[in-house]
Amino acid sequence: MIEKIKKGFTLAEVLITLAIIGIVAALTIPTLVTNYKKKIVTTRMLKFYSAMKQAGIYANAQGAFGSMPQTDDATGDDILEWYESNMAMYLRVQSTEKIKDGILGRLADGSGFVLIYGGHTVFCPEYKACEEGIEKTGNNSGMDLFTMYLDGKNTFAFILGGDRGFSTYDICWDGTRDGAVSSTNPPCEWPDRAEYGCKDKHKLCAKLIEIDGWKIADDYPVKF
Repeated sequence: MIEKIKKGFTLAEVLITLAIIGIVAALTIPTLVTNYKKKIVTTRMLKFYSAMKQAGIYANAQGAFGSMPQTDDATGDDILEWYESNMAMYLRVQSTEKIKDGILGRLADGSGFVLIYGGHTVFCPEYKACEEGIEKTGNNSGMDLFTMYLDGKNTFAFILGGDRGFSTYDICWDGTRDGAVSSTNPPCEWPDRAEYGCKDKHKLCAKLIEIDGWKIADDYPVKF
């Protein structure tokens, strides 16, 4: 009777296989992680946009935007009073706290937002980004967060008010995708208007994501 010879893998073959697996993992895992982060951002952003858009429609129908504080001397008390009287009943917000010049809200999915005068709104896919952004300003200011610390990755600009109720921020936007990326010839008078694009001061990053179908395109100017 001929005995069958059992052949296994040699140590060299095992090591080579593990090395190949390691190389493939090193190439694919970062991409998978990045895509997952992008998906979290866009999913939560669209959910926030839809909820605020609907709430804005209801608030506008009641004439709420006529009483919204519009100047930079508005305090957190002013914004909180307006919000609780005109928007809070239309939104599901876990908690709301007052800051120097606005409010900081926490949402059930882990995201957050900051609302200040004139409807200027910062959305954070992760609530802690709003908290840290406020702390970074040094004076608990939502306006400083909006003007200096938007990054197109953790913080995004929106605007509440007007006939549209709620929209991605589009001040100084020329209406084109290229203009949302980099504002080369924006139609407004603000001195820093040429830096509003997503590539520069990141004010139009949410607009760019909206233009791209609520997705972060391969040429999105902020690295994830």
